[in-house]
Amino acid sequence: MKTIQVKPWGKDQGDFVLINEEDFDESVHERIDEGAKKGGKKPAAPAQDPVSKE
Repeated sequence: MKTIQVKPWGKDQGDFVLINEEDFDESVHERIDEGAKKGGKKPAAPAQDPVSKE
């Protein structure tokens, strides 16, 4: 069974809640990965350390 991440709806649920994909209800849940599916911004690439010259 596939699970998805949704935004928490209670204080003690942490950063996200995993639910079964078939239990997703748009009137109750908000997907965390929604931006990725609708062309949202990609995460920024990590900054690279400058090469030190010795």
